[in-house]
Amino acid sequence: MKNRNGYVLVTCLLMLAFCTLLLASISRASVSQAIAAREAEAALRTRWGLLSITEIGRAARSNLLTRRDTDDAGKEIRVPIPSRRWQIELSGQKFEAVIQDENAKINLNFWLANTNESSTGNMIRRHAAAELPSWQERLQLELAPGGTDGSGPLRSWGQVFRPQPVSARTEHADAVRLATGRLTLWTGRGAINIRTADEDVLLDCLRLVTGGREASTIVRRRQEADINEILADLDVTDRKRDTLRRLLTDHCESYSLWLRCRSRSGDTTWFVVNESLGAGASRTRTFSW
Repeated sequence: MKNRNGYVLVTCLLMLAFCTLLLASISRASVSQAIAAREAEAALRTRWGLLSITEIGRAARSNLLTRRDTDDAGKEIRVPIPSRRWQIELSGQKFEAVIQDENAKINLNFWLANTNESSTGNMIRRHAAAELPSWQERLQLELAPGGTDGSGPLRSWGQVFRPQPVSARTEHADAVRLATGRLTLWTGRGAINIRTADEDVLLDCLRLVTGGREASTIVRRRQEADINEILADLDVTDRKRDTLRRLLTDHCESYSLWLRCRSRSGDTTWFVVNESLGAGASRTRTFSW
């Protein structure tokens, strides 16, 4: 009888231990499912915020990239600007946004097509330093044009600056945003906006296709006359005038949005660029860090 009682006791203890392990497993599974559900919800809210702000940028681009001013007669006018920053909170998540006129920048593909990699690298260093003096401490220049022969276009900043480990993605994205304030890969034919481009940016682009005298004249008159009037007054050949007309624009054709979402799980950065392809067509690309 004693042996039988001992057997029953051992059996009960084993069953109790089994039930305890089973309950612990169920509990862990429940916690994992709850965490996964919260993460999925946060990811959905973040994605919704990204799409919402991207749509705001598309719909309100003309207002976001202008500021109010008055002309000599005291009449209110809208003056184009190269960029604007704002903050917004959606569904409890904080977003930082920067919209930029890509046509206010030098297109690296246009520069490469008219010079070479060495000249392009020097130009990048000069303009990156103007926007972020310490850029070489945070980024490593590494031009890698596409194509099997290395002659294809640059399509992402990963082909310009060496990618960084995932652990440093937020800092890397921030450095790229700051260093490329005058640089772009997405303006189709490389058109430069005479109204919003920095003077040094505009002069560099113009000097690729015309002399310094004509370039200085365009820069000096860019805020007071339209492009056709400026070009008509230049003492250049019709062929060069047509080249300049293809290069210059007076409005934003391509634009970009830098978005950063700050959350408990860490920061996420997106770069959304809408590139004009001409004839009313455009292409949107999204990159993330």
